[in-house]
Amino acid sequence: MRVLLIDPPGWQKHSINLGLSYLAGTLASENITVKILDLNNNSYSPEALDSIVSAFRPEIIGISVKTATANASARITGRLKQSFPRAVYVAGGPHISLCAEEFLKENRFFDFGIAGDGEIAFAKLAHCLMKNDADFSKVSGLCYCRDNGFIRNAPCADFVMEGLAFPSFESIINMDFRDFRYPLLTSRGCPYGCIFCCVGVISGKRWRPREPEEVVRELIEAKSKYQITSFEIMDDNFTFDLGRAKTICRLLSKEKLRLDWWCHNGLRADKLDNELLRLMKVSGCKSIAIGIESGDEAVFNAVQKGESLADVVKAAKMIKGTGLQCVGYFIVGLPGDSITSTKKTVRFQRRLGLSDYIYNIAVPYPGTKMWDFVQSSGRLLLDIKETYHFGDNAKVPFETKGLGKETIEQCYYLANHQGWVWGERDLQRIREIFRSRHHSDIKRGVFITEEGLKGITKNLKIEYSYADIIEIKLDNNLKSADIRYSIASSGTHSYFEDLFKLPQDRQHLAVNTFTQKLFIQDTDNAQEEHIRNEKLPDIAKWDKPQGKYYASRLKYMSPDTRLAENGIIYKDGIALPFSPTPQWQKDACGKIESGIAFISLSAYNPDSVYTADYLSINLGSFTRELTVHETPLQDKINSSLLEKILRQSDILFVPESLAGFAHIFSRAKMNVFYYRKDSESLALGYAILEPFLTPSAHPYCIKKLRFSQSFKTTTRNLSQLHLLVKKVMEGTGLWAQIIALVFLAGLKKLLTKIIKISR
Repeated sequence: MRVLLIDPPGWQKHSINLGLSYLAGTLASENITVKILDLNNNSYSPEALDSIVSAFRPEIIGISVKTATANASARITGRLKQSFPRAVYVAGGPHISLCAEEFLKENRFFDFGIAGDGEIAFAKLAHCLMKNDADFSKVSGLCYCRDNGFIRNAPCADFVMEGLAFPSFESIINMDFRDFRYPLLTSRGCPYGCIFCCVGVISGKRWRPREPEEVVRELIEAKSKYQITSFEIMDDNFTFDLGRAKTICRLLSKEKLRLDWWCHNGLRADKLDNELLRLMKVSGCKSIAIGIESGDEAVFNAVQKGESLADVVKAAKMIKGTGLQCVGYFIVGLPGDSITSTKKTVRFQRRLGLSDYIYNIAVPYPGTKMWDFVQSSGRLLLDIKETYHFGDNAKVPFETKGLGKETIEQCYYLANHQGWVWGERDLQRIREIFRSRHHSDIKRGVFITEEGLKGITKNLKIEYSYADIIEIKLDNNLKSADIRYSIASSGTHSYFEDLFKLPQDRQHLAVNTFTQKLFIQDTDNAQEEHIRNEKLPDIAKWDKPQGKYYASRLKYMSPDTRLAENGIIYKDGIALPFSPTPQWQKDACGKIESGIAFISLSAYNPDSVYTADYLSINLGSFTRELTVHETPLQDKINSSLLEKILRQSDILFVPESLAGFAHIFSRAKMNVFYYRKDSESLALGYAILEPFLTPSAHPYCIKKLRFSQSFKTTTRNLSQLHLLVKKVMEGTGLWAQIIALVFLAGLKKLLTKIIKISR
């Protein structure tokens, strides 16, 4: 009999389906011919897929079904069923263990499903089909629909991993064993009751270990067969038995395998000690990941992990003290989560000094306590099969009475864009000062962004949740054109409100501060152009935020989605594979997104030359100047639209380079300049622009000048001079404005010195 096993495409690339490899090993030991088709790491056209299946002629086609790949699995199987109707189609994997009845009833082209441990069950099913034996009652965990009913056999109660055939990776069609990090499973099951985890439903609450000697024997065989130089432990609870874990490490050292290895599936912080960590280090371990979930005590306790945050702090300190890298896994959207608790978690994570970290969005899988919580106190927002944990395009799958979708999205943004920690206190003090001066909260703000700061207003909108913030890109190369966009101002005379309604997902505002003109740029009709062989800057000049990846800006803008079609990065003329998250040390990979080239840490070489081919977006042809269509009864002040919205704004944020512009032209109630505090993305500090005070006088904190009584008159006179010069400048050309600006800047500098001397 011939069996074809298929791993469908998903979002977790560069990983091998270990479950199918174990299945293939068991079937091969039963003298069944088996092949694995990896569609996750290899792309095949429908014609190529049909050709492979036709050439192999399988009698059984099995497909692995994870929750996130359930729809893709059904789509592929439905098409294969039409081309190869005689084959028997079997679904297995985590999603079948969770939702077998629902999935098989929705996709009737599957003949069977197998829930739970599938190796022995699949082999028994294959033998039944070979013998035309229709008595499937002896196949543990088998599920199928018959006569509009659903049958699900009981799972195997005494399944153990001991004696199970080793996984077969040579069964994978077109498998590339270069830089192959061998996935090693030493146990299954987990007895703990974390509310978000479905391992207990899928693999069982009973922890089932393998003997240490057998584990090491598998590695010896893998090194000989595949020439591996590294492996990764994939257990859900590798250190549940500390003594057994230590024995494995000692055997690794005794056999002198000299294999690097990682433990990144997540360990419990309370199941580590210094002896184990030392043995792991000596035996070749490089990095350990621990499941932390939350740094807020109340949220952490609600997860019901059975450990404490003190355990986490102690574990991280021990791991780093041993010389191992420490990675942390966190979750947003847990019961009790909030903006405040997420900020606590981020600060906690940063204090731990982790080598890396990943934040997931909570997914309420069926059979978990999280699922029950959402069912009783909230609602699902999308099909559970359309969810995945992390990434730039991760979707929030639920909301509850105390935790809305928007809040979860904001928490996820704060967790993944942590530059806000540098300016949070500044923003809080600015809010307090504004309240003391104007006896109200900040309700309207304008933020002029420099290059590379797109999206920074998300932080402000979270910090000033009650305020409307308009984000405007700084571009002093923009010129007036015949193509204009006219705003029909409402009867409220609020230019700010009219402008605030304009920007949509595919539009953004820009400003030329020299001419004080506003523009709207529409990216829906953006022109696309393929850029070839663009040489990237010296790698030493690339950004490296928190040691997660390397990033360099391209000459032109590119799509803001993370797709392989956006472009290719070349290292010494050799293309780097695409990865949506190029952060791990193990794979040399990269991506192009939003005009930035990203590469993984392992793709770094100080002596290499990096180039890029990519799809650029040209926005220039679709830029229109903003004008206001006014009625005779509306505002007749001869001023720019920019000044009109600033006059109606509570606060203006400008880069430090525009401090002079804000001093002279802004009519907002408060002007604030921002500056970079750290190389981390969006790490900004903020300072109030006070009269006569230049940004260089207070680059790292907010300072208020207390003028002596004798200079109050000088202040009022300069303010009147400012208004006079401003009215004159409204009717002058650009050069006259520049000359006046230079004059006022010099006068301000002189008066500042006089004030300092007098004080």
